[in-house]
Amino acid sequence: MTDILFKLLVFTAIIFTFLLTGACCTDTMCLGADNLDMIQFHNFSIAELDTIVIKRFSENSELATPIDSTVVITSDFSSQSSFQQLYLIDKMSTDFDYELRLSDSGQKYKISDFVTQKEGCNTGFMCNDNYIALKSFNLNGKVKESVRLTITK
Repeated sequence: MTDILFKLLVFTAIIFTFLLTGACCTDTMCLGADNLDMIQFHNFSIAELDTIVIKRFSENSELATPIDSTVVITSDFSSQSSFQQLYLIDKMSTDFDYELRLSDSGQKYKISDFVTQKEGCNTGFMCNDNYIALKSFNLNGKVKESVRLTITK
């Protein structure tokens, strides 16, 4: 009887350990600089955001020669909101500088000088996930402190 009780106790301890460590160490909701797949726009009309050209440049290149560019044609915006989220097929990287041009208005937004910091996420008992948090970036020559790429008109 004690042998069965001992095995049951060991089995319960193993299951409890897996549940405890698996529940917190998942990197879930640790969205940071490695997840730049969205740009938030505030106070823009849907027409202004219809077509956006995104050019990628080498970091600190003064946006001289683009490495590549992509055209994003949008269609899933809410007509009742001044806040829009543009989801990107290819994530942006803090290792590059970018220029966004709104085709409708010709407005240009230069994004550069990303500042990141390693931070803890989902920390708990027997768990210490880390991720690279976005702290700020330079938007048209001005430092913008934000954890997401946000452009306000």
